[in-house]
Amino acid sequence: MSDSTTAAPAAPAAKTTQVKVAKASKVAKAAKVPKAEKATIRGGRGGKRSSSSRSAKAGLVFPVGRIGRNMKKGGYNDRVGAMAPVYVASVLEYLVTELLEVSGNTTRAEDKKRITPRHIQLSVRNDEELNRLLQTATIVESGVIPRIETALLPKKQREAAEEKEGGEGSSSEKSKKGKKGKKEKKGKKEKGEKKSKGEKKSKGEKKAKGEKKAKGEKKEKKEAVEAEVEAGAGAGEGEAAGEAAAAAAPAPAPAAATAKPLKVTIKKPKSEASA
Repeated sequence: MSDSTTAAPAAPAAKTTQVKVAKASKVAKAAKVPKAEKATIRGGRGGKRSSSSRSAKAGLVFPVGRIGRNMKKGGYNDRVGAMAPVYVASVLEYLVTELLEVSGNTTRAEDKKRITPRHIQLSVRNDEELNRLLQTATIVESGVIPRIETALLPKKQREAAEEKEGGEGSSSEKSKKGKKGKKEKKGKKEKGEKKSKGEKKSKGEKKAKGEKKAKGEKKEKKEAVEAEVEAGAGAGEGEAAGEAAAAAAPAPAPAAATAKPLKVTIKKPKSEASA
């Protein structure tokens, strides 16, 4: 009996110690730093650094570290810069995003919910830039682009196809025509500018030549007039000198008023005189 009476009061003391331990653990948990704050702790010997990848820093989905490792492993160059895998990852991510966008549009147009190789093939071959990029690529289990030559169609269908091709045309042909038209317009503009410059230059040269010629003709006319004036002045001076000399010369002697008549005698022969 004495043992039972002495052992009974020990139970409440154990309960109080358990309650104290539980409260202390709750207080310790409340005093602990949250995980989000733990990740941001930097520096110090005992501090933890944040584990953020290069893809997260660059804002990309493609793995920058893996691409950099493969670039170094491939031996494409002796040295690989830190920004090279970031650039390659961003380019690859853009191309995949573009391809998925056009393939998703094709899938949605066919009322499907899964992108198949056939959808990728149709999307790539109907896009000018992607078709140029993947021109030599073969997409497995994707089929071919449906096309029938217009010459093999019946007459009505052939006429309709020709009208459709002539009226609408494919996007690639339109873009090619647009680029060609722009180039032609640019070439015509450049030709027009060159022509206008050449015309202006030729006009200026012609004008300058005409002015020089007119000046030369005027000068020649002026010289001819001056020469004529000088010649006329010389002739006038000569005439005046001749008149003065004639006036200064002595008058000629007058001829005799009456001349003596000449006597002519004719002698007859002797025979006639004797007869």
